[in-house]
Amino acid sequence: EVERQEDLYYQATRDGLTGVHTRQYLMERLDEEISRARRHRFPLSFLMLDVDNLKNVNDRKGHPAGDEALIHVARILREHVRGEDILARYGGDEFGILTPFADIAGARGLAERLRALVEQSAGSEGDAAASLTVSIGVAQLAPGEKADQLIRRADLAMYEAKKDGGDRTLRARPEIKE
Repeated sequence: EVERQEDLYYQATRDGLTGVHTRQYLMERLDEEISRARRHRFPLSFLMLDVDNLKNVNDRKGHPAGDEALIHVARILREHVRGEDILARYGGDEFGILTPFADIAGARGLAERLRALVEQSAGSEGDAAASLTVSIGVAQLAPGEKADQLIRRADLAMYEAKKDGGDRTLRARPEIKE
């Protein structure tokens, strides 16, 4: 019975395609980690990562190739984030990475390593990964900032990186006043 409950929990918190956590799991953990970061006064950052031009892969090679590309990127991310980081498929071709104990410099360094690893892997794993790149927005939790504001800043930075051609890491602008 315990094993069955563990299986159900795993299935409920993992993305069926990539095997990384779900957006719902990430959002639950984000609230917990924000509270913990504030209580213990340590930095917390968030990365929003988007696979560049995945629509082109889907259109040219079909959705199975697009799925393979997502699985490939997820594998790289999973292998290279730290044990305390929380990696999740945020939606479609986007991944979110919560990085406790990482300030903006540390989070940006991680983001840039991940970006380079995806770029370097292009072509190493079949046709679907032939020209994969990612765009990443990075934001550090600001005093008094809510979870949705942190994500929004990282998301806006990621879109700015994409707008300028993709395959870039960009630091988020300062806190958004609502």
